[in-house]
Amino acid sequence: MNNRVSLLLLSSLLVLAACSSQEQTLEEKAVARWEHLIKGEFNLAYEYLTPGYRQTENVESYGLRMGASQVEWQEVTYEKKECEDENLCVVHVNIQYLYVMPVAGGKEMVQTTTIRENWIKKDDGWYYLPKKS
Repeated sequence: MNNRVSLLLLSSLLVLAACSSQEQTLEEKAVARWEHLIKGEFNLAYEYLTPGYRQTENVESYGLRMGASQVEWQEVTYEKKECEDENLCVVHVNIQYLYVMPVAGGKEMVQTTTIRENWIKKDDGWYYLPKKS
């Protein structure tokens, strides 16, 4: 009987450990959101927005707006985060992008810029809060 109880407890702990390891960290979420944007998966990037923001813009509108960007995002790398407390952080990500300069005869220019993003932790995880346009 003790072996069965031990085996059951061990199995339960392994399941719990597997579930908790699947939850993304803030750093992983910030990078994953940009990876979706780079791939044009705007509906998936939309899921990282705060629930309050999603009430102000639907997924279709968000996708159209993101798809109309004048740059082609190419690569994202995480730089750092600065947290005011355990529920509010500014995440710095480096974005490499391609810009075609119409005034220069369509010359292509690849640049990298650092973007600072506000992330808020709610009960069920971290969410990106865009700045007002």
